[in-house]
Amino acid sequence: MTFPTEPNCLITGVTLFNEDEGWSKPADLFIFGNRFIVNASGEGEVRSPLPTHEKVLSFSEMDSYFERRNVYIFPVASYLLNDAAKAYIKDAPHAPRF
Repeated sequence: MTFPTEPNCLITGVTLFNEDEGWSKPADLFIFGNRFIVNASGEGEVRSPLPTHEKVLSFSEMDSYFERRNVYIFPVASYLLNDAAKAYIKDAPHAPRF
């Protein structure tokens, strides 16, 4: 897999979902190198269940979290994205090919 050498936005308006704690936050999903970068906003809000049409990045672990900026770092991995998110980015030229 070839990774981009500069940050590229994949989804504006993704939902970041913490599987362990059950909260979600609105966010933007970027790819940079072999990492997903998620720039979230606000505090986590408990929502269940999430609508299936919503583009979601779900996690229980992350590489890094920068609390002051509400930025999360993850490896580029298909298991983090739900089907709606994968379908949304599948034709983007800078999206990963899973």
